[in-house]
Amino acid sequence: MSESKAVDARPQAGAPHAQPAQRPRRVERALDWRAILAGATPREVLARLMNGDPLGLARVVEARLRARAYLLDADRVFLRAAARCARLATRYRGDPPLAAWLAERVDESLLELVDEELEALASGIEPERAPEVFESLARPLGLDPTRTRRACAVHNALEEAERRAFREVVLEGRDLDELARAGGRSATAIARAARRALLAVLAEIEAGGAP
Repeated sequence: MSESKAVDARPQAGAPHAQPAQRPRRVERALDWRAILAGATPREVLARLMNGDPLGLARVVEARLRARAYLLDADRVFLRAAARCARLATRYRGDPPLAAWLAERVDESLLELVDEELEALASGIEPERAPEVFESLARPLGLDPTRTRRACAVHNALEEAERRAFREVVLEGRDLDELARAGGRSATAIARAARRALLAVLAEIEAGGAP
């Protein structure tokens, strides 16, 4: 009986090696990005990215906007980043990892849009309507949402520490001591950074003739 069991326990010819369930999962993960980014023209890749957001690009946009503390329309950033991903997809070979590659494309798109907003500010172009991000800035400051594009452009040109302090203190109303404990910064430094950002934003609004 023990001999029969020993025979049954032997791997059969052509049987998979140990841990057969892990290998297909690794292959599947490796192929995910290829199914979207590889073997297609930029226009085809863009269509895939826009069809249900298979790579989770919108989540990356949201995370990078928060991490970099920019005030930009998330939909506009998503469209710009998707187009950039589609254009560069043929160069991607899996290195760096997909999450890092997507974050790089989003960061590049953020910087492009910041530059474009500064150019629009310099030329005096005003938006036809106020995106939601402008309203998020206008409400706590008591400003007209349709006239806060200038404020967003100036805010986005500030140092990252000032942008973050402005968002956390002015827009979100978070407690200074709580922020200091969470981020290893002094409450005084955070308050000063928020004040510098606020003064810069308000100065630009006043220069633009906003009430």
